[in-house]
Amino acid sequence: MLNRLIPRVRKPLDPRLIVVGGGGGAAGRSTVAWELAWGLSQRGRRVLLVDAALQAPTQHLRLTVEPPAFLPEDLHLSDPESSIETFVVAGSRGRPSLLSLAFALRAPLLPHDLRASRVVALLRASDYDDVVVDLDAQTGAFNASLLVLSDVPIVLTGVEPASLVTTTQLVRSMLVYGMLHHPDAHRVEHALLEAVEALPWDADVAVMQAAFRSADLQVMWQHVLGSLEFLLLLNQTRDLAERDLAPVIALSWFKLLGVHPRVLGTIGWDEHRWFHLRQGEPLRPLDGGGGDAPAALVQRLLHLDELVALQPRPTGDPATPLEALGLPEGLSQQEARQGWRRLWEGFRRESSVTRHLVDPHLRDEVLGELEELNRRLQAWLQTRETADPTAAATTPQAAAQGSCPAADQLRAARLALGMSLRDLSMRARIGLRYLEAIEAFDMAALPRQVYLRGYLREVARALGLNPDLVADTYIEAVNEARIRQTRTGP
Repeated sequence: MLNRLIPRVRKPLDPRLIVVGGGGGAAGRSTVAWELAWGLSQRGRRVLLVDAALQAPTQHLRLTVEPPAFLPEDLHLSDPESSIETFVVAGSRGRPSLLSLAFALRAPLLPHDLRASRVVALLRASDYDDVVVDLDAQTGAFNASLLVLSDVPIVLTGVEPASLVTTTQLVRSMLVYGMLHHPDAHRVEHALLEAVEALPWDADVAVMQAAFRSADLQVMWQHVLGSLEFLLLLNQTRDLAERDLAPVIALSWFKLLGVHPRVLGTIGWDEHRWFHLRQGEPLRPLDGGGGDAPAALVQRLLHLDELVALQPRPTGDPATPLEALGLPEGLSQQEARQGWRRLWEGFRRESSVTRHLVDPHLRDEVLGELEELNRRLQAWLQTRETADPTAAATTPQAAAQGSCPAADQLRAARLALGMSLRDLSMRARIGLRYLEAIEAFDMAALPRQVYLRGYLREVARALGLNPDLVADTYIEAVNEARIRQTRTGP
């Protein structure tokens, strides 16, 4: 469970509630939600895909199923006696079940009386491993509440200005409804509503801090800032420069609104995907179009603890320069500098973020802070290396996973060429996360063997090594490791 806003003890058999929102219209949100649900199902998990687009549901088209039909006098979802199973189209092995909320309402063309808390309670009582909720493009109470009440909120955005502005407004709404859903909100209801009603549409963290000025509201506000955690997913990126905007957007939201999401990943523009959509053909998960493939995103959702460890959230009083940058301890000097440079270049160059998300004053302020932070980072890295010469070569993945000679050879060959993982990713046209898993010999994150062999051959070609020898040696090491796991357990 990622989000800690609402105190709750999740029981082992409780479904995990994953909610996908943001992006505005035509941002690819529904496609991504479908691919996540499909990918989780392919891993043997029982998955319910919830289409929460109340005015224009589309997920039944992707699954090529007919939603159940009901008469006006039948129960609908907001009735206390109703159950979601009445409205679910059951899936099969490797295929998610489907619940379309629009088909579970008595008068779907009129304003609905369905409350987010009612939907969440019903979904938490269901018999699934994962529930993936696809929201529509709205930024109001229903969608914001579903996100803040979920276990894993995913906020998706594109890089175009309209998508960034719309998604930023959704994050702003999440903060407001985080306050309204706070466990103590009923005690200070009048003061809280007065403060919320006075907020302008573009309120930033300073304006909200001033609005929630009473002692009780301040305690609640600080709880929301510290406990509302969500994932950022950047979609429809066309090149590496756009994919590098993900941490820039995350830091921009931290400066604007006081909350810093962790980056789930980036998805590139995939013409094949959009061709299928335009033709109305049954969709199958495709690759990431130069970014992360859906399978990699699913893998991260299944191992959220690792993602959290690799992306610490910046705080007001960071212990180290790496923490201030949202980077994990144990990075090599090169990786730490690359992390800083990605942020600095992202704010320095002209982009949709620097033109439409942060104003010139804030942009200059952030660049000044990053330049000062770089001076501290260089001194801190030098001190660390002097105290522990091996620290510069240690990565979080290597510390957690260990290595094998075949993986060590690939990493050594890359470093000998002065090539970063990102450089190798561009040259071999392989997602960065897969390259990290290959070098770290991370068995849980490696792709299936048929894909792994192809990736290894491309990596070998990019590094000037023998493709067949590299692939055979590495896969032999993988098979031996899996045999050892079978004999001894994990």
